[in-house]
Amino acid sequence: MLELTDIGYLLQPEPIEVERFNFFTFWLICCNVGTIVCFINTTFWHAILGTDIDDKITFILQYIGLISCVLYVLSMTFIYLEFQPDSNLIWYSISCVTWHLNYNCYLIMFFKQSAIWFGKTYRKITILVIVTINIVILVDYYYYFAGLIIATPEILYILQQLDFGITASLSIIELLYNIVTIHKIIREAIKSNNPHTRILIIKLTGVIGFFFLLDLANSIVYGIVDETYALSITGFLLALKLQTEYFCLNRIRQCLIIMNTIDNM
Repeated sequence: MLELTDIGYLLQPEPIEVERFNFFTFWLICCNVGTIVCFINTTFWHAILGTDIDDKITFILQYIGLISCVLYVLSMTFIYLEFQPDSNLIWYSISCVTWHLNYNCYLIMFFKQSAIWFGKTYRKITILVIVTINIVILVDYYYYFAGLIIATPEILYILQQLDFGITASLSIIELLYNIVTIHKIIREAIKSNNPHTRILIIKLTGVIGFFFLLDLANSIVYGIVDETYALSITGFLLALKLQTEYFCLNRIRQCLIIMNTIDNM
């Protein structure tokens, strides 16, 4: 007959295997926290500073964009960590809709604020660019969902090339628009010979250059390293750009317009 001490090991619970907390999980958590912090900060700033002098359309675009960024990052987290694997198609759909929404909000807000320096031709070109980008994105979605359902090597290859091309093209288009805008601002600043205007131009150029480098790095990571890291941080980068575009670049552009107007009086 076995003693109690002999069968004690039978009474012990089976060890639970805990999946290792890897770097990618930490990466996703940071992306979620960063995006939500951008949304919370923006809410507090608007609550404290008010929105009386702000452009209402830009304000609405910013908030819709930030909310969709939060939903996009959350949906990507559910997909990659497989919290609800049976509902992956739903989460993929949410990620597509929210990404499309937040990027369009950013593009429209960016082009709208850049248009203050240019005339009707700029607006017509901008509308054409936005329509073209959205058509290409819709084609990308077709292959995206075809890859989820069929997942042949040909479809996955086309999808990867389309995604990389769209990401890189958006960064290049944004850079070109920024270069044209900065060129226009510099020409106006040279006329004024105002040292404060030059300082603002340096700040504006520095912020634009910083975000271009971030977009470029993200495109390289997507195309060469690992697309999951690039896609998961896209929501945070867009939230940061929306916040910076609204509170920083928008204010700098307003200051430049006011200073140039005073100099020309």
